[in-house]
Parts: sequence; C-alpha cells; structure tokens
Amino acid sequence: MKDKLTLSIEEDVIEFAHRLSKETNQSISSIVEKHLLELKEIKEQDYEVDPRVKKLSGIFEGEDFPESKEEMRRLFHEKNNS
Repeated sequence: MKDKLTLSIEEDVIEFAHRLSKETNQSISSIVEKHLLELKEIKEQDYEVDPRVKKLSGIFEGEDFPESKEEMRRLFHEKNNS
C-alpha cells in the first residue's frame, strides 16, 4: 500500500530532484523510493546480529559471537564437519 511522506530537503537538492525527474521521466517519489529500496537491500545484507539472539545461541558458547553472517556460516560448518 502506498502512503504519503513529507520531507524537509535543502532547496538546491529539490531543484536537482526536479531536473532529474524531468530528465529520467520518473516522479520524484519513484526516484526516492528506488533509492531507499537499494539502501534497504544493502542494510539487510550487512546486518549485525541482535544481542538478544546472541544470548540464545549455544553453538558459539565460550567464543566470541561472529558479527557477520558469512563468518557465522563458516564457523557453523567448521563445527559440524569436524
């Protein structure tokens, strides 16, 4: 569902947004939405594990909990394949 959002943006950025909108034949809303979706994807790929989840994870007991998904997978596979 689409909803409205009000933003406070510097005037020169607004002027740029209008020019970009005309050049690309896209609405400013569409441009902003696409950019935010790209940022959301990046953020979701590079997440940190919530501290509450760390407390529930017994597999890494006695060790520092890995901060990245890739490191967690590597350690998990090492423990299960040894």
